[in-house]
Amino acid sequence: CRGNGGWSSHRRACAALNPRDEQSEQFSLSQIAARLERQIERIPFTECWIWMGEVKHNKGYGRMRANGKNHLAHRLAWLVAHGSLPDMHLCHRCDTPSCVNPAHMFLGTQRDNLADMYAKGRANLSGLQRGPQNLPNYRGMR
Repeated sequence: CRGNGGWSSHRRACAALNPRDEQSEQFSLSQIAARLERQIERIPFTECWIWMGEVKHNKGYGRMRANGKNHLAHRLAWLVAHGSLPDMHLCHRCDTPSCVNPAHMFLGTQRDNLADMYAKGRANLSGLQRGPQNLPNYRGMR
Protein backbone atom coordinates (compact mmCIF):
# COMPACT_ATOMS: atom_id res chain seq x y z
CA CYS A 1 0.00 0.00 0.00
CA ARG A 2 1.26 3.46 -0.85
CA GLY A 3 0.11 6.97 -0.13
CA ASN A 4 1.01 10.09 -2.05
CA GLY A 5 1.45 12.63 0.73
CA GLY A 6 4.09 11.45 3.18
CA TRP A 7 4.05 9.14 6.17
CA SER A 8 0.58 9.96 7.56
CA SER A 9 -0.99 9.54 4.13
CA HIS A 10 0.85 6.22 3.78
CA ARG A 11 -0.50 5.05 7.15
CA ARG A 12 -4.07 6.03 6.22
CA ALA A 13 -3.78 4.19 2.89
CA CYS A 14 -2.46 1.07 4.64
CA ALA A 15 -5.16 1.25 7.32
CA ALA A 16 -7.85 1.41 4.65
CA LEU A 17 -6.51 -1.79 3.09
CA ASN A 18 -5.73 -3.59 6.33
CA PRO A 19 -8.69 -4.59 8.53
CA ARG A 20 -6.33 -4.85 11.54
CA ASP A 21 -5.61 -1.13 11.69
CA GLU A 22 -4.40 0.69 14.79
CA GLN A 23 -7.94 1.29 16.07
CA SER A 24 -8.85 -2.41 16.03
CA GLU A 25 -5.79 -3.48 18.04
CA GLN A 26 -6.98 -2.41 21.50
CA PHE A 27 -5.69 -4.65 24.30
CA SER A 28 -6.80 -4.71 27.93
CA LEU A 29 -4.24 -4.78 30.74
CA SER A 30 -4.85 -8.50 31.24
CA GLN A 31 -4.21 -9.15 27.53
CA ILE A 32 -1.02 -7.07 27.65
CA ALA A 33 0.04 -9.01 30.77
CA ALA A 34 -0.53 -12.33 29.00
CA ARG A 35 1.43 -11.16 25.95
CA LEU A 36 4.29 -9.96 28.16
CA GLU A 37 4.32 -13.22 30.10
CA ARG A 38 4.83 -15.22 26.90
CA GLN A 39 7.97 -13.19 26.09
CA ILE A 40 9.86 -13.28 29.41
CA GLU A 41 12.16 -15.73 31.08
CA ARG A 42 12.50 -15.46 34.85
CA ILE A 43 16.06 -15.85 36.15
CA PRO A 44 15.86 -17.20 39.73
CA PHE A 45 19.27 -16.13 41.06
CA THR A 46 18.94 -12.50 39.91
CA GLU A 47 15.13 -12.25 39.99
CA CYS A 48 15.36 -10.50 36.61
CA TRP A 49 12.58 -11.12 34.11
CA ILE A 50 14.48 -11.14 30.83
CA TRP A 51 12.61 -9.98 27.74
CA MET A 52 12.97 -12.60 25.01
CA GLY A 53 10.92 -10.80 22.34
CA GLU A 54 11.88 -8.01 19.95
CA VAL A 55 14.74 -5.79 21.12
CA LYS A 56 15.01 -2.07 20.44
CA HIS A 57 18.19 -1.04 18.63
CA ASN A 58 21.50 -2.05 20.21
CA LYS A 59 20.64 -0.82 23.70
CA GLY A 60 18.96 -4.08 24.72
CA TYR A 61 15.54 -2.72 25.72
CA GLY A 62 12.61 -4.93 24.78
CA ARG A 63 9.85 -3.63 22.56
CA MET A 64 6.27 -4.72 22.07
CA ARG A 65 3.42 -3.34 19.97
CA ALA A 66 0.17 -2.69 21.82
CA ASN A 67 -2.83 -0.51 21.03
CA GLY A 68 -1.36 0.76 17.80
CA LYS A 69 2.03 1.85 19.15
CA ASN A 70 5.45 0.40 19.87
CA HIS A 71 6.22 0.46 23.60
CA LEU A 72 9.29 -0.38 25.61
CA ALA A 73 8.55 -3.71 27.28
CA HIS A 74 9.70 -2.60 30.75
CA ARG A 75 7.24 0.33 30.60
CA LEU A 76 4.40 -2.05 29.70
CA ALA A 77 5.38 -4.30 32.62
CA TRP A 78 5.21 -1.24 34.90
CA LEU A 79 1.78 -0.40 33.44
CA VAL A 80 0.48 -3.90 34.18
CA ALA A 81 1.90 -3.84 37.72
CA HIS A 82 0.84 -0.30 38.65
CA GLY A 83 -2.10 0.51 36.38
CA SER A 84 -0.63 3.61 34.77
CA LEU A 85 2.52 4.86 33.06
CA PRO A 86 4.45 7.65 34.74
CA ASP A 87 5.64 10.80 32.99
CA MET A 88 9.07 9.99 34.39
CA HIS A 89 11.93 7.68 33.54
CA LEU A 90 11.85 4.09 34.71
CA CYS A 91 15.37 3.42 35.95
CA HIS A 92 16.70 -0.13 36.37
CA ARG A 93 18.14 -1.06 39.77
CA CYS A 94 19.59 -4.22 38.23
CA ASP A 95 21.23 -2.37 35.31
CA THR A 96 19.87 -4.95 32.87
CA PRO A 97 18.08 -3.21 29.97
CA SER A 98 16.24 -6.40 28.98
CA CYS A 99 14.80 -6.86 32.51
CA VAL A 100 11.07 -6.15 32.74
CA ASN A 101 10.58 -6.96 36.44
CA PRO A 102 8.76 -3.91 37.90
CA ALA A 103 10.39 -4.62 41.28
CA HIS A 104 13.76 -3.85 39.64
CA MET A 105 12.67 -0.37 38.51
CA PHE A 106 12.33 2.98 40.21
CA LEU A 107 10.85 6.26 39.06
CA GLY A 108 13.27 9.08 38.41
CA THR A 109 14.28 11.96 36.22
CA GLN A 110 17.02 11.85 33.60
CA ARG A 111 19.27 13.46 36.23
CA ASP A 112 18.41 10.67 38.72
CA ASN A 113 19.23 8.06 36.09
CA LEU A 114 22.58 9.73 35.34
CA ALA A 115 23.37 10.00 39.06
CA ASP A 116 22.62 6.28 39.44
CA MET A 117 24.94 5.55 36.52
CA TYR A 118 27.73 7.63 38.08
CA ALA A 119 27.24 6.08 41.53
CA LYS A 120 27.54 2.58 40.08
CA GLY A 121 30.64 3.46 38.09
CA ARG A 122 29.01 2.80 34.71
CA ALA A 123 29.83 6.18 33.18
CA ASN A 124 32.54 6.34 30.56
CA LEU A 125 34.07 9.69 31.43
CA SER A 126 37.64 9.42 30.30
CA GLY A 127 39.53 12.24 31.97
CA LEU A 128 36.57 13.55 34.02
CA GLN A 129 35.93 13.09 37.72
CA ARG A 130 33.02 10.80 38.51
CA GLY A 131 30.26 11.58 40.92
CA PRO A 132 26.75 13.03 40.98
CA GLN A 133 28.11 16.42 42.07
CA ASN A 134 29.85 16.64 38.66
CA LEU A 135 26.77 15.99 36.55
CA PRO A 136 26.33 18.50 33.75
CA ASN A 137 23.45 20.90 34.37
CA TYR A 138 21.43 20.15 31.24
CA ARG A 139 18.14 21.97 30.68
CA GLY A 140 15.12 20.00 31.82
CA MET A 141 17.13 17.72 34.12
CA ARG A 142 16.14 19.24 37.45
